[in-house]
Amino acid sequence: YLNQYEKAITDFNKAISLDPEDSTVYDYRGVAYFNLNQYEKAITDFSKVISLDPEDSSAHTNRGAIYIVLKQYDKAIIDINKAISLDPKNSSAYNYRGAIYARLKQYDKAISGINKAISLNPEDPITYYNNACIYSLAGRIQEACENLSTSFGKGYSDFSHIKQDSDLDNIRDSACYKRIMDGK
Repeated sequence: YLNQYEKAITDFNKAISLDPEDSTVYDYRGVAYFNLNQYEKAITDFSKVISLDPEDSSAHTNRGAIYIVLKQYDKAIIDINKAISLDPKNSSAYNYRGAIYARLKQYDKAISGINKAISLNPEDPITYYNNACIYSLAGRIQEACENLSTSFGKGYSDFSHIKQDSDLDNIRDSACYKRIMDGK
């Protein structure tokens, strides 16, 4: 939680040496590797969690998220769909499934996935932000702006990311985007 991932990994390694069957430790270490952009090691750890506990929806979600980063969408969708089948209330999995479909330019499916995530967790500002990105990619300016505005209202505040995010390029010249950014 202190973002000291290398130190955490050292401790997780010790914990694993003491109890190599504790899936929770692999899960935490996988998250640390993910945050260090050591994706292959993270995949290995989430795969270990899945081998120890095949019903762990979170591990499938986390591994799917890494496959998205690696642009291995075929593997990502398998993991994300498995996560959803294990836990139909896993809003993160629906969010990631929306992201996969957005990358595949299947915007209606992407929007459907994100909207399901919103229905499961209506207070998550990141989900509204992701929806804004998808609507922007789909050329649906007004809906993109509405979701971006809602994400701010729910607490999203990474303005440096917003300014750099190419997913929002389609709305940058719109009056609604300028109004939102001026009023931030």
